[in-house]
This record gives sequence, C-alpha cells and structure tokens, in this order.
Amino acid sequence: MISYSGSLQFNKPTYLPDLLTTEEYLESQNVAQRNLNGSQKYSDEQLQWVRDYKADPVNNPSYHILPNGKIFWNASNDVIEAMVKPWAPGQNHTINVNGGNAKTSYYVSAGALNQDGLFKTSTDVFKRYNFTTNVSTELATWLTVGAKANYISTSYDEPHKYPNKGSDWWEQMTRGEPQVLFPAKTPAGSPVGEGIATENFVNFLESGSRRVNNSATGIYSINADAYVIEGLKISGNFSYTSMRQNIKEHQVAFPYIRDTWIPQISGTSPSFVQRDFNASDYFATNLFADYSTVINQKHSLAALVGYNQEWYNFTGARIKRQDLISGGVPVLNLATGPITSTDEQTSWAIRGVFARFNYDYMGKYLIEFNSRYDGTSRFPSGRRFGYFPSVSAGWRISKEKFMDSFFRVLQDLKFRASYGSLGNQLLNENFPYVSLFDINQQVPFILSGALPLGISAPGLVSPDLTWEKVSTLDFGADANLWGRLNLGFDWYKRTTSGMLVAGDRLPAVLGTSVPQRNGAELQTTGFEFSAKWIGQTQMTHPIKYDLGLVLSNYKAVITKFDNNPNKLINNYYVGQSVGEIWGFETVGIFQNTGDVPNAANQDQLGNSGKWGAGDIQYADLNGDKVITRGANTVDNPGDQRIIGNTTPKYQYGIVGNLSWHNFDFNLLLQGVGKRDFVPRGSYFWGAINNAGAVGTREVYQDSWSTENPEGYYPIYKANSSFNILPQTRFLQSSAYLRLKNISLGYTVPLKAIQKIRLTNARLYVTGQNLWEYTKLKGNFDPEVTGSGDVGVFYPLQRVVSFGVQLSL
Repeated sequence: MISYSGSLQFNKPTYLPDLLTTEEYLESQNVAQRNLNGSQKYSDEQLQWVRDYKADPVNNPSYHILPNGKIFWNASNDVIEAMVKPWAPGQNHTINVNGGNAKTSYYVSAGALNQDGLFKTSTDVFKRYNFTTNVSTELATWLTVGAKANYISTSYDEPHKYPNKGSDWWEQMTRGEPQVLFPAKTPAGSPVGEGIATENFVNFLESGSRRVNNSATGIYSINADAYVIEGLKISGNFSYTSMRQNIKEHQVAFPYIRDTWIPQISGTSPSFVQRDFNASDYFATNLFADYSTVINQKHSLAALVGYNQEWYNFTGARIKRQDLISGGVPVLNLATGPITSTDEQTSWAIRGVFARFNYDYMGKYLIEFNSRYDGTSRFPSGRRFGYFPSVSAGWRISKEKFMDSFFRVLQDLKFRASYGSLGNQLLNENFPYVSLFDINQQVPFILSGALPLGISAPGLVSPDLTWEKVSTLDFGADANLWGRLNLGFDWYKRTTSGMLVAGDRLPAVLGTSVPQRNGAELQTTGFEFSAKWIGQTQMTHPIKYDLGLVLSNYKAVITKFDNNPNKLINNYYVGQSVGEIWGFETVGIFQNTGDVPNAANQDQLGNSGKWGAGDIQYADLNGDKVITRGANTVDNPGDQRIIGNTTPKYQYGIVGNLSWHNFDFNLLLQGVGKRDFVPRGSYFWGAINNAGAVGTREVYQDSWSTENPEGYYPIYKANSSFNILPQTRFLQSSAYLRLKNISLGYTVPLKAIQKIRLTNARLYVTGQNLWEYTKLKGNFDPEVTGSGDVGVFYPLQRVVSFGVQLSL
C-alpha cells in the first residue's frame, strides 16, 4: 500500500507586546525623566517634528540637526508592523510504502518539511528531511530477524545575533530610539547620501550575517527473536545512532549612522567567521530471555532476564577567525585577523542487568517484581553500581463473586499499589570525579611582550559521588462504569535522594569552589486523574463520540540540602517548596509625599531619601519601622514573605473526538489552574526598568499620576526598579485555558475515488493555539513566561493547516 500525507500551514504569533507608538514613546520618556529629576528628554518641538512627519512624510524631513550638532531622527516606526509577517507559510509532505507476504513485511517512509520564520526580511528558515525503513522476516519457524534505519537531516538558517545588540531579536524591539525613530536608510539629500544604513535593527537583520545549523542524525538497528521452546523467547537487538552537526556563523561589519554623520562600526565589529563541528556516536545493545506459561488455566507466570550495554563518544571542534576580507564570502581563508580554536572529546558508558517476574491469578490478583543492577562510567570506581528494585500489585476486585450484582453498573474495578526505585546518572559532566585544569588561551597580563597561555590549578572533587535514587510509592485505581465511562486515579510520593549539589560551604580562603556531592533530597507528592466517556447515538448514521479529562497536580519540597546551613532564601533550603516566590507585601501607592514620613523607612531598598507620591509603600511585617530584607534568610527575611509559587498547579487537558458519516472532529483543550508570575524586564516595565526602553501601553497608560491617582502601576519614573521589586501588588496569574488543537476532516466515499484507484482520501483542516483565556497583563503569552523576563523569546505560534491524506 502507498499512502501520502501533505499539508500547507500558516503561522502567526499568539501574542505580541502592545508596544508604545513613537509619539507615545517620546511622551513616556519625558514623563519618566520629569518624574525622576524634573527634566524633559525631548522638547515640544521634537515631538511636533515626529507628529508632522507621521502626518505627511513626503513634505516633512525625517531628521533635524539639533543645536549641539546631533541628528534627531523623527521617522515614526511601528516596529512590529514593519518587521513581523501577518502569517508565515510552511509545508509538510510524507509518503509511506508498506507491504510484504506471509513471512516478510516492509515499511518505507520519506518526508520533507519547510517552515519560514516570522520576520518580513531575512527571516529564519527551518528545513527537515527524513527517511525511514523497516524490514522484518521469518527465516525459520523459530527465528525472526529485522532491521530498521532512520535518517533525519535538519537545517536551521537564522540571522546572526550581534552580541552588542542584545540577547535576542525580539528583545531588541524594546531598545528605544534606533527602533522607533530611526529610518532604515538615510534619506536623499543627507550629507552621507541616500541609502546608508542607520542603527535601526532592520539593517542588522539584512546585513547578511547568518547562523546556519546543519545536522544529520542516523539511527540504525537490527534485532532477532528466537523461539527456543514453547513459552521461551530469546531476543537481542543492537542499535547505532550517529549525529553530525556543522554550524557556520559569521558576522559582517558594516558602518551605520547613529546621531552624527560619522559612520560607526562599534556595534558590528569585528567581523568574523566561526565553524563548529560536532560528532557523536551512540551504541546500545540488549540481550534478554522472556518465558511465560499458564498452569491449570489459572496461574499465569512470566519471567524476563536481560543484559544492557550502552556507550557514547563525542568530539567537537570550534575555530574562529576575525576580520573578514569580504562579508559576502565568509570563509576562514578569506579572513586576516586572529584565530582562536577549541577542541573537545568526551565519552560515557553504562552497563546493567535486569529482571522481571509476573504472576497473574485468573486476571484477578496480579503481582510484579522488577530489579535492575546498573553501572556507569560517570562515577568513580567502587561507586559506579547501584541496585534498583521495584514491586507492584493489583487486585481486580470486579472479578470477585461478591461483585457480580454490581456488574451492570461497575463492569471493571482494579486497585493498584507499587513501590520502587530508579537510578539517575545524567549529569552535566561525564567525569565529575576527575580534577581538571582550566586553560586560558591568553592571560590578561603582558609577559615578555606577549599575552601568555595560562593554566589554573584544578578544583576539588568528591571521591564518593554515586547515583541519585528516585523512589516512588504509588496507589491507584481503575474503573469502568456502564461500559462507557473509564476512570483512573493515582496518588504518588516520589523521593529523589542523593541529588548532586555543591557540597558543604567551606571558608573562602580555600581558593576554589566546593566539590559536588550527593547532598540533597527532594520529595514530590501529587496525583493524576483521568476520565473518558465513550458513546454513540442511535441513528442510521450514528454519531460516535468520546470526551476525556486528565488532571494532575504536585508539590515538591526540599527535605535535605547541605549547602545552605543558614537557609538563605535565594538558594535551596530544607523545607522549601520548589518554585517559592519571596517578596514584599504591598500596602499601596503613596498618594502624597507627606505620607512618606508617617510610613516605615524604605531607604534600604533604594531611592534613599527620595520616596514620594506615586512610589510603592511596602508593608512593615516585623514592626520595626524599617523595610529591609533582613539577613535574607528564612529565620530573618526582614519584611519579605512567601507571596506565591511559580510551579504550575492543577494542569489539565480536555480531549473530545466525534465522527459522523464521513466527517471526523477532534478537540484538545489544555490549561493550568494556578501559577504565579512576577513580571520582569523592559518589555513589561519600559522606562521604569530601563530608562531608554520602549515598554507597553499596559504599564504606561495605567501608571500613577496626579491625574490618575487610581493607577494600578507606580509612577512612571526612569530607572525606578525599587518600585517593582517582587511584591503582592504586581503578582500575576499565568493560569490559562488554551484551545491547543482542533481539527475537522472529511473522508471521501470509496465509490467516488475507486475510478482513480484510491482506497482512501481524506481532507482536513487543523488549528493549533487558536484561542486562549488568561488574565495575564501586557499582551504576553502565559505559556512562555520563562523566569519573568517576558517578551524576549521566540513567540509561540498559532497554526492553521490544510491537508490531504491519500492511499492506494
């Protein structure tokens, strides 16, 4: 059988910040400076220039020369409108072929995906090509062998991010004048001529500087199953995964105009080209025997024993050279500047044996024992192996005789319990027990007329590192009511012991950081609930449907942490609920400067002696008439307290499926019931956080002023971060309900497509992230809040796809 699936999709951002317009930005800057020191950053004449140019750009200049000789650009730019596409196109195609005979089966698949990014110019582009084949054959009645191959090639071509211009392109949109005032190019009649780049970030996008990440991954495996005697199967498999990555990044140095006619290159130089070559090889082999039998048609027994071996090798190299001769030909041989290079090689291996035993009495009583004995190269000799057993039991009570009278309603009921442990050896380092030198290619001191190579003394290591152990106690139940309603519930307590963290604090005279050790423990308690109703209507063409709900919640608490004896609140400590937000309690906003002397002194938080109307008044929780952070410890937090938690609570999903005649409909809703969020950064706070930042209307238009004494936010004052410390007033909810996926499909009747030899034809339209409900302020996406510095991430996207599926 041959089948094809193809789709065209269109993407747009779910949310983009409601940034101030150019005119609003200039006004906000004047307000911010006036509230800070009484000055005005932009004159009334400058504001009028901006208004005039916006109203009539043909008959008004895009710049004026100020008395100090500086250029004042007054082009009125809508950054997001100018830079972001309304929709970004993409396409995805897959073709599958499968077939075989009584003894041999095969499957072949190939696919291609192309997705453009969101910028209107020089956008990023992601491409993926994949090929999969799978063959299985019966060589004898007792022996089956198979082979699989999967190859994936990806390419991500994106504009290079200039280090002097911020961490991300999206973060640059808040960067004030160059984005909202500067035209992209100098106008005709300017002293440097027409078409010279300004500092507007569109020129950095269009400079030709790119970062291209090409990656190829191949996964190849063979397997065999031998049926030695009745009930006994011996199986083995071997797989090899190859990854090759080639990254090329180059930065073009180009001159640009800022506030004088003298071209600058400080933000774009030096030019360079950098090549990264990474390669990894992963091998895995498993050999196991599986035996099962049934005694007297009542007792089902199964046992499995096996061996596992995995090993991994990685090599990486980077070479960088500055001062390109031509930005259009960015190769190492056409650069003249200094060369820097690095080389890396590492590896790890694990080895283990495992066993499982199952007993089932008439499907009524079930018990299972599992055990693993694993060793890893990541720990020192003598500490490499760990034993991890588990046991689980189940009782299908609905099969008991005394439950027969309930069968009409309660058709299935099972209770479950389990306890077991697993080991974790995945660390950031592959040799944490080896003390390594640190090499500095150029020490910042001139010796004998040169900057010499430097080697620093190795740090300390712990000789007793070993596995983290994750132990879980679980109680659960499954039920089916009326043959239509499936219910499931699990309660669990998970203890992660021996977590690797920095060891006990040692005096600073040690001269190096303390080594890692198994010195922390985390206890997580939670539950998972699921329900699904399946039904259909009584019609000639019945409507078949199902509706499901999943709900989960957990709480994680630090029960051991050796590295914080004083319980500093900015670190883990015993008793801490993971995700805690410490902050101040807000009384309100000072309405009059005369109210400040009657309140607790807040000078230790900043703004010493300058607190006044519009500033935040914090609560004096300890009653000492001074607002402080105390010792910043649990026992002495000053006037801080726990005000929220960033952990997502009550995560849920609602799934619905419906089919009628040849139509099918699918729906997925996803959400978080509770999650606290403290907004940070210039995107949200604008000039309050950073004097020159653009900011959003949300904050600027609802800030306190004498004209707006009921404003929600503090006075719009430049660099007044003391007003936006983590506090109860600005604690937000990033809970949400989102329409994650919705699709409608139609399967063409068979008799309508038989003439063209098709056995199936389905048309569909799908939407992702099309709608959400949230109370998050500032026009930001509640799913992409990070650590609070909103807006600096590639936006989550709404996707509409139109597709077809064909089979012949």
